[in-house]
Amino acid sequence: MENRIRSLFSEHGVALAQVSRSARQAETLIELISPLIEAYTSAVCPDCTSICCINRHSRFDQSDVIFMTALGEDIPEENPGIADTDACRFLGSRGCTLKRSQRPYRCTWFFCSPLLDQIMQQTSAAGYRKFIELLRDISKIRTTMINDFETISATSSPSMRMPY
Repeated sequence: MENRIRSLFSEHGVALAQVSRSARQAETLIELISPLIEAYTSAVCPDCTSICCINRHSRFDQSDVIFMTALGEDIPEENPGIADTDACRFLGSRGCTLKRSQRPYRCTWFFCSPLLDQIMQQTSAAGYRKFIELLRDISKIRTTMINDFETISATSSPSMRMPY
């Protein structure tokens, strides 16, 4: 899948230019919100007894590959020596070693109850609304990016169609 997506961007970069622009826009917003999320996770995650950062969440799905490829980023290779339930391969002593925008989407946007409680307790009502609005904007841009990729892939030449 990864090689096919990379080939599509290589061969049809002009047609996929809007996909790349959307990816950059989402990346910018993700990095904008990241320090705020990091402040909350640094308060909650070190004392967690139910670690959600496990290896099975470190896999990049098709939408992650499209996003990363649109950004011109490489996908980290799998490490078959790590069990699904082991600590995430990207988990370091101070949290994730990847920039937020380079993480699999599922782990980047998972907010457990203690984390959500921390966010709501430490943020004003207006700040919380802005936080949620920014998350929605990121999700909307990313969804549009994926839909645009799939539309272009499906409606262009046969060499561009993704096998689903």
